Amino acid sequence: MNISGTRQAVIWISVIALFIGSLYLFREILLPFVVGALSAYLLDPLADRLEEKGLSRTLSASIIAGLFFLAIILGVLLLLPVLQVCRQLPRLCGRTA
Repeated sequence: MNISGTRQAVIWISVIALFIGSLYLFREILLPFVVGALSAYLLDPLADRLEEKGLSRTLSASIIAGLFFLAIILGVLLLLPVLQVCRQLPRLCGRTA
């Protein structure tokens, strides 16, 4: 089956348009999956190194996940005072919010 170049271009443009439309339609749902895939891709070499040191893949993943969540918790705890000062800044400058 031989498809002409014009027909093939129309099919490819339609497929790409459908793909982009689907991404746009599901953009709010896809964000957690994209973030998860990106973090897995970036943290995989660390898991490989821990595996080379003799740890199992499960233990390596558990350690990485624990450190990741600890970093998030510490980040939030460090940012809370800054955010509270930002909320009080107009009052401290003499303006009402």
